[in-house]
Amino acid sequence: MLSHSTAARLRGLELPDQEACIEVTVPRSMKAPALDAVKVHRATRLTSADRALFENLPVTTVARTMVDLASRLDDVAIARLVDDAILRGIVQLPVLRSTIVRLARKGCAGPARVERALRPWLLGGLESHAEAEVLRRLLVWHLPPPLPQYQVALGGGLVARVDFAWPAHRLALEVDGFSAHDGPRKFVADRQRWNRLRAAGWDVVQVTIRELREDPSAVSRVLHGRLRAVDLPE
Repeated sequence: MLSHSTAARLRGLELPDQEACIEVTVPRSMKAPALDAVKVHRATRLTSADRALFENLPVTTVARTMVDLASRLDDVAIARLVDDAILRGIVQLPVLRSTIVRLARKGCAGPARVERALRPWLLGGLESHAEAEVLRRLLVWHLPPPLPQYQVALGGGLVARVDFAWPAHRLALEVDGFSAHDGPRKFVADRQRWNRLRAAGWDVVQVTIRELREDPSAVSRVLHGRLRAVDLPE
């Protein structure tokens, strides 16, 4: 089967440093001839569950391809690979999770690394690469898992929809830089929405994507402080 970077390229998945050669995977017991510009991987665990057809070519499934590539990519590249595949709908969460479980074994880093990259998606509600990036950072900071795209209601009516929420703490995180927040009209609408939230008894923390990337410790301190504050007894 075509595999690794070759299988990823066929499906349009972005890789930082793609192999120039064609990569294929065969069962370890199979005798494969040496061919120029072809890199052969021999797998001890290779079943029909790992096989797919893409434009009539035998390839490894998207899930198997990501697990295979994870052993040689950094965490950022793995996260982008996972996010891209899920958002494009070319891999389903149950299939990816079952592939991770099936291939996990001592000394094999790929499954565990894909599983870490997958964590934000298990909470549900994500709609973009940016949201997945933010949630990944929140989980690394050991904060209580927030609810993405949460609808705050009061008296049976909708107050606002927020990027991330901790409903038990009445705390919302709004990330400027998502496409939905662009433009003058959205700027005004966001401020009105935040005022409604505060009037309903919610606290709102506003950050930018740039802050999260360049000064994450400051954002972490703010969120930890707000969550601790609301936990204190009156």
